Amino acid sequence: MSIVVSLAVAVAVLLLMPATATLRTRSPSVLPAFVSLPSAPQLRNRLMHRLLRRQARDSRRRRSLRLVDAMVCELRAGLAPRAALLAATSTLTEPLCPRAAAAAALGGDVASALRADAASLGLPLLIGVGVCWQVSESTGAGLASGLDQLLVTARADEEVRAEVAGQLAAPRATARLLAVLPLFGLMLGSSLGVSPLGWLLGSPGGWAVLAAGVGEIAVGLWWISRMVARIERDLMGHVKGAQPR
Repeated sequence: MSIVVSLAVAVAVLLLMPATATLRTRSPSVLPAFVSLPSAPQLRNRLMHRLLRRQARDSRRRRSLRLVDAMVCELRAGLAPRAALLAATSTLTEPLCPRAAAAAALGGDVASALRADAASLGLPLLIGVGVCWQVSESTGAGLASGLDQLLVTARADEEVRAEVAGQLAAPRATARLLAVLPLFGLMLGSSLGVSPLGWLLGSPGGWAVLAAGVGEIAVGLWWISRMVARIERDLMGHVKGAQPR
């Protein structure tokens, strides 16, 4: 139990340690080789930034689904396309397509505005909405039916994403576990009366080993993330190809 408590304390210290604290050493000869390595707060900030960016992307994708669903409902209720778009955007708690909403209100080119919003937000669904809008204006085809088919496809893609995320949850958890395993070794050495941290931070050889270890962990995490991303792309392609059309 004491090892677990010590591990938790060590993780907290590493994550909360200021960047300058990691550079204090009695061996300045090996300091330049270690300065280029990211500190614990920098690694934490990068991971948090990546997590927040993924959450924001998922939130925008879900809001785009609600937007198209609301547009279909408004169109089937009898509203004109521009009025339906404005009514649908008003149901969102956060603005999603400001250019398209402004174009709809001012009589501008809504299809081009939707493509611009899609490019700035990374939302392919809005590109599809813009295409349906342009086809409806040029041919007179019903916009509601086109958006309805687009919505069915987008929801199927979301189901695929959820299935792939579930299949890759175990590999991602394994990668995180492997990243913290060296801390268990440090805590085990401390519990046996050895001072691994003192040697790592108090001698040139220790700094070299620490730099090599951190570098290997970083390369390993990068390699695993690339491998998982490739598997995710392959799985999404296979699952989409297996869906009935």
